[in-house]
Amino acid sequence: MIAAGHRPEDAWSYTPKQLTAWIFIAEQRRKVDRAEFINSTMMASRGDAKEVQKHLKELVS
Repeated sequence: MIAAGHRPEDAWSYTPKQLTAWIFIAEQRRKVDRAEFINSTMMASRGDAKEVQKHLKELVS
């Protein structure tokens, strides 16, 4: 949970049900992050330079 941004003292105080919910949410976020990475990698390898730069600007703004 700490890797997902929770303070250690908060993570240790979660009930088992809360912990299960937070782990589920964190895993869903990791799946979205991986999908975005794959999409960006595919675009970078196939797209032209202008489109890649546009995509990067969208990601960081």
